[in-house]
Amino acid sequence: MIEREGFGEDDVPDLLSVNYKAIDTIGHLFSADGVEMSDAIRYQDAALRELVSFLNRVVGKGRWVMALTADHGTQRDPAVSGAFMIDVNKIDSLVQKGFDDDDDGVPLIEKVRATEIWLNTEELADNGFALDDVSQFIVRMTQQQTFKNRNTPVPGHEDDAVFSAAFPSSMLSRLPCLPEARAT
Repeated sequence: MIEREGFGEDDVPDLLSVNYKAIDTIGHLFSADGVEMSDAIRYQDAALRELVSFLNRVVGKGRWVMALTADHGTQRDPAVSGAFMIDVNKIDSLVQKGFDDDDDGVPLIEKVRATEIWLNTEELADNGFALDDVSQFIVRMTQQQTFKNRNTPVPGHEDDAVFSAAFPSSMLSRLPCLPEARAT
């Protein structure tokens, strides 16, 4: 495609976006510590060297720019880190049970990840709760309540809190460490 479309043949900048998805997929399926990740990185590094050589040859050395980005990191293997994996489905279920009346057919939870929960705030208010109520509930979640079934909570720590903090995103704009808060 680079050759066919004539990348670098005129003064108009060309943009090529490439997604090296294998590393992301391996991170979700295995961990940062597995042999699968080592293999994926080795192959992706080889492919990147190949791409750089190709761009130098076809577009011209010094005539292109590469920007590398990532959408997130990956977790360590619990056996290596001493941590345990959080089951987002258990978090979803606990929050649903605690804050959704289920009688009206309107879903409370839009999406759950280990680091975020997207809630229908109108439904939450209709059920008589505020975001702060959910935050306090989440902060009290334990390893026993949230561990992923393919492993177990860290022995002796079943009742330990999973999260150090939980807060609604609406308060981010008021944090003094963020530029938006300093500007007001």
